[in-house]
Amino acid sequence: MLCVWCFDLMSCNGKDLREMPLTVRKLRLGRLLRSYAHPLLRYSESFISADKLFEMARKMALEGVVSKRRNGMYHARRCDWVKVKTPEWKKMHKDRGSASQWTIFANRAPATNADVHANVAIRKFC
Repeated sequence: MLCVWCFDLMSCNGKDLREMPLTVRKLRLGRLLRSYAHPLLRYSESFISADKLFEMARKMALEGVVSKRRNGMYHARRCDWVKVKTPEWKKMHKDRGSASQWTIFANRAPATNADVHANVAIRKFC
């Protein structure tokens, strides 16, 4: 079964929500998904501890974690997300793409809990 994990809401009923903080957009998204209650649409909860989430991603052999500032607005064509890949995933996929693309993440840890909303936008490649 294929499910869609929803973690952000750009507009609702014709209203542009991109200038609102992520926390507000997520509240609206949660209410919308609960009212619709479709079994294939899942709400991506917030995580309190970025370190625990990253460790869970490592144990599950996932690619890593994508995080975003809680109060961040949505900016088209500008990436303000932080993507941190697990060392295990990088090692397993070292021949995939150029080495330079991984050096950016080599020493980066998950962002601090205070200013980041970690989304379950983590992927597992088969």
